[in-house]
Amino acid sequence: MESNHEAGSGEAAYLPEPKRRWCVPPAILREPTETLEGTHVLEEIGGAAGLLLWQALRDVTLWAGTEPAARRELFAVGAGAHRQALFRAAAVDGEVEMAVTTLCALADDPAAAHPALLALVCGQVAQWAEARGAGGTALSFAQAAALAQPEDAACACTVGALALRLGRLTRAESWLRRAIGLGRRARDWNTYAACYLDLGVLYRRREVYPAARRFFVKAMRAARRHGLSGVRGAALHGMFRIALTEGRTDEAERLARGASRAYGKGHPHLPQLLQDLAALWVDQERYARALPVLLRVLPHRRDPAERVATLALLARAA
Repeated sequence: MESNHEAGSGEAAYLPEPKRRWCVPPAILREPTETLEGTHVLEEIGGAAGLLLWQALRDVTLWAGTEPAARRELFAVGAGAHRQALFRAAAVDGEVEMAVTTLCALADDPAAAHPALLALVCGQVAQWAEARGAGGTALSFAQAAALAQPEDAACACTVGALALRLGRLTRAESWLRRAIGLGRRARDWNTYAACYLDLGVLYRRREVYPAARRFFVKAMRAARRHGLSGVRGAALHGMFRIALTEGRTDEAERLARGASRAYGKGHPHLPQLLQDLAALWVDQERYARALPVLLRVLPHRRDPAERVATLALLARAA
């Protein structure tokens, strides 16, 4: 949803049962342009391997959408042999060969398949696909993992975070809100806080800063209650960026100091925070303050694009 107001978060609505049941909203399963389920797999992978992965994806989503009592007769006789023939014809990457073998075996005995194992191997295929730039395939398999384990907050959060990285914001929001409901229900506070953090990032991208700030504050409060210092640091970092965008530089510096303390020495996000702070000082012509910080950050910037950005800022400061 692209509105400027915050929709129901699933945090407060519950059914009047003896045991509180937190509302878990449904999630968006495909893009408006996705006319065929899993079409990204066929487009991005292609060939026999693409057809095999597409068939495996369809098998998992069909299995996940079927009541357990009806799964025994889910596939036609010979379906397993057909999947094995597809596997032999496809040149499957060795990194996911075992995962794909497990998915192919689903058609042989669907009643015996374990949801956690299916989610695990779908997640492995998703990570493999994302590393190769096949974002649609990655999202499809991450979603299949979440459908195989519909009560698992971490699986739902993974789909939302991946959709966010791919820029599919409406779909990302639906999965993140679902994960928040699941996380609260299961008392999975790490996932619960991380999803509020991602919603803050999402609304900051939409430039709806009041909503973004509210989500960062929710993430920060949950992190503080449950001792999640990294999430607290990231929430303060997000609020720092909003303060910068809105021109509140004094507040931004205070937030940066808090984020630095929360991250602690050695946190992987600390170099980016220090660079963001140094960029503020360069813009303010406080070069002597920015220069030593950037020199300290540079050895930690190993990604080429990140390193170029740090070097360019160093040049300005020098």
